Amino acid sequence: MKTKILIYKNGHFYDNPNGQRIELQEGAQIRIEAEENCFIEAQPAGTWPVEQKDSKQKSTEIANDSKIEKSEKILSRGSFLYFKIPHSNKKYEFKVELLEDLYMVKKKNRKKSDSVLYDCTCVTKEEITNNLEFFEEVFAKSLNELHKNTFVHFFGNDGNPACNAIDRFYEKPGEEGLSLRRYRKRNNSEPNLFT
Repeated sequence: MKTKILIYKNGHFYDNPNGQRIELQEGAQIRIEAEENCFIEAQPAGTWPVEQKDSKQKSTEIANDSKIEKSEKILSRGSFLYFKIPHSNKKYEFKVELLEDLYMVKKKNRKKSDSVLYDCTCVTKEEITNNLEFFEEVFAKSLNELHKNTFVHFFGNDGNPACNAIDRFYEKPGEEGLSLRRYRKRNNSEPNLFT
């Protein structure tokens, strides 16, 4: 056993008094001793949505957005999506709940004519492959942000958390071929589906 006196700053442990950052081996068991008021309640992981819009509020927001040319609601609030993160020779599959309706939109004056996903508050509800020893919900204001927040929360900076949600998220567990991209293809080929 080794004893160190550490100080916790900016999300890291530093050796006190020499100021060197201390890294811990994954799975290390440590004992922390501190004044009782130093232990605070953990905040929700990711970006906690300050406000969640119901269907009417969301459709009004999109209708009033001057940058949007056309829109189509593709999934309702309460729907589930899935995505995978391959990491350390394992695949972790996550279940996501939409906390707002999800829309596909075409923006005015956009170089590409492709439609894009509109921001939608959401939460990673579960890791369904049970490969994680500890799980907690992760929140975000968009699907792209949710993928990044989930990656960083569980895997830190060990890899690239960026993704294109339209390709990464799908509607049935294990069915990555059913990505949200099919809504773009449908929308671009049938513009009359937009409102």
